Amino acid sequence: MEPERLEKLIGQAQESQHPEIFFVKRMKAGVPRLGVFASSFNPVTCAHLELIRRAADQYSLDEVLALAGILNADKTSYDCPLNDRLQMLLLSIADEALLSVAVSSSAFFVDMVDAIATRYSADTEIYFLVGFDTFERILDPENKYLNRYYRRFADGSEAIAYLLERSHLIVAGRNGQGGPELSSKVSSTALNSWKDNLAIPAGRVFSLDFPEVLSERSSSEVRQRVNAGLSIEGLVPPAAERYIQEHRLYRG
Repeated sequence: MEPERLEKLIGQAQESQHPEIFFVKRMKAGVPRLGVFASSFNPVTCAHLELIRRAADQYSLDEVLALAGILNADKTSYDCPLNDRLQMLLLSIADEALLSVAVSSSAFFVDMVDAIATRYSADTEIYFLVGFDTFERILDPENKYLNRYYRRFADGSEAIAYLLERSHLIVAGRNGQGGPELSSKVSSTALNSWKDNLAIPAGRVFSLDFPEVLSERSSSEVRQRVNAGLSIEGLVPPAAERYIQEHRLYRG
């Protein structure tokens, strides 16, 4: 994509006063089953793309929206600008027929779900694809993020109820574990958090088995290896690897 157009979209997201998404690449509109993978893509990895493919196949998703936020729930800055991260993502998914790309003005799922709904038809079912660590942050039993949401909620249980009324979660297990780990986490959270107010509606949270060898291939490992002068072949798509080398990204 032309750098000027990309910068304009990022600027619009930064200036937005409410949750919005801005499409960088849109494959199709009006799909019945939409997957949403929200990430900083710092950088996009082979594990990211494989998670998307597996979720799309297992849950019959018609389109997957790769959603990059201008903000992060736990970070205030990045060592790589968003425009570079988006360019790497676009180059890496050039042959992916089901993938769209957009920028989100919000870092939180309860805000994203409203923004996404305004850009798709009313009958679209939204499925957020998340790793297990992200799922734990969404549960937020200590209400760490509660006051940072655009929409106001009384407590974390109300926020999750709002999210799950409007979307589904597909959770990739850690260390190759899927369903058992997810069931255990939901049960322990329901027993110990928010005075038993948490209720996970049936058919709204699903598990995705993900191989341990892939789950360990993180963006942070890629950044560390580049900074140390080590190879990242096989960790990121070839197009992203070339971009990192040509633009000398992640080098301290």
